[in-house]
Amino acid sequence: MRGRVRRLCSNVTAAYFTCVVTSICSFVAVPVYLHFLGKEEYGLWLAILSVLMPLSLMGLGFPTVSQNMLAETKPSERFDAMNRILNTSFTFLSLAAAAACLVALALLKLGIIQRLLRTSPVLERTIVPVLLIALAGFAFNQPLQVFRLALRAFERVDFEQYGVAVLSVVNLLLMALVLWSGHGIIGVATVFALVQFAGGIIFFAVLTWECPQMRLAPRYFSWGLLQEMASPGFGFFVLSVSSVLIWGVDNLVISGVMGVAFLVSFATAERLISTLQGMVAIPFNTSAPTITALRAEGNENGLKRLFAFSTKLALSASILFAVELSCFGRSFIALWAGQSVLPDRSTFLVLTAILCVSVLQQPAYNLIVATTRHRAYSRFVICEAIANLMLSWWWAHEWGVLGVALGTLIPHVLISGGYMIIVGTRMNGVTFSEAWGRHIVALALPTAIAAATGFLLRNFAASWMQWTVSSGLTFLVFVSACWMASVTQEERGALAAAFRLA
Repeated sequence: MRGRVRRLCSNVTAAYFTCVVTSICSFVAVPVYLHFLGKEEYGLWLAILSVLMPLSLMGLGFPTVSQNMLAETKPSERFDAMNRILNTSFTFLSLAAAAACLVALALLKLGIIQRLLRTSPVLERTIVPVLLIALAGFAFNQPLQVFRLALRAFERVDFEQYGVAVLSVVNLLLMALVLWSGHGIIGVATVFALVQFAGGIIFFAVLTWECPQMRLAPRYFSWGLLQEMASPGFGFFVLSVSSVLIWGVDNLVISGVMGVAFLVSFATAERLISTLQGMVAIPFNTSAPTITALRAEGNENGLKRLFAFSTKLALSASILFAVELSCFGRSFIALWAGQSVLPDRSTFLVLTAILCVSVLQQPAYNLIVATTRHRAYSRFVICEAIANLMLSWWWAHEWGVLGVALGTLIPHVLISGGYMIIVGTRMNGVTFSEAWGRHIVALALPTAIAAATGFLLRNFAASWMQWTVSSGLTFLVFVSACWMASVTQEERGALAAAFRLA
């Protein structure tokens, strides 16, 4: 057990290191893009990336299924079975990538993609070459991702995360170089494709070094296993469809209704929101293979303890994000990317609310996916996705970018939000009061203190120094109040042990 805790802590440490590196790269990239490309051309690149996202649905949920099956098989060290899972998934995803490329080419031929990317006639001529180059990178990445997911399944998230960090730095440097040399959006797409391919090869090398028994060979492909993976894969496919419709098409709605130039402000704020969501999701995602293994071992008590800690972490993070972003979020964007891409206050507050709801759902979502008990949830989330798409398209014509944000928030709260919180407690055999109520009471005082601090300092953020002092002080006040008022002695001991092991 101690070895598993040590590995989990090492994985979380590596994941947070990578989160810092990738966040820095992402934040540096935005002003670089805006400087060399301008708002419209940068908006076109963001929209093209959004076009690629739905194409990943052709994988039919096989990446998640293969990760879960590898995690369940690893404790018994049945390498022949693990090789069958790896090779079957790789073969299927290769065929799925080819099918996705054919779909994209058909949409290009019909002019559907061009109509979704409303831009000036000069930029319109670059849509096809840029999309084709980016599509090549996507096609390479789809089958090669199984090697990265295998490292996660074997609880070597640390190796995976360090690889992601290196690739993020390389991507930023190459992207800046091609922009500085004047190759524009074509050069950006080329770098994207090369990094996608190189990343897959690197993860394959790391996997075979960490686990020499793993092989990539046609003899391990199994039709029977393919059929076995298809059943849970369909459920994950439904989740993927829903995820794309909820999170992946907002950019296309904005570019299709208003044009790519209107996309940058929304996408810049969304990048900040998604970065914060990624930071808080790290301990949940990193623990997914551990949850799978605990369930395979029948360790229900371990699952309950992990879920209880996860709910408290999620609630604390959502409160902190709500306070920090409400008081200092727009000031950060103005200092980081400039006033020209600053979203209006209403839209930004709606995006903040979306972040908080998503964070609160994370413990239950992680439990459902890691234990492959997602079929009921998939029915709810597909309803949310359809409602999201319809409302976002309708309200985009009425209220512009704000309507797109509201079209995401309202279904997210009304449909999947309540379901996820309730089902998480039922799966662990606890009541809502046991899972959430006591944490809400414990965090009430820290929340009030942090909110008062942020409100008093909200206008003291006109420079980077002022912003750092104001937001940093609010953060320290909340963490200190939580430590004194809500963290139990047992939790303090567990956190101290985790830091020593990390």
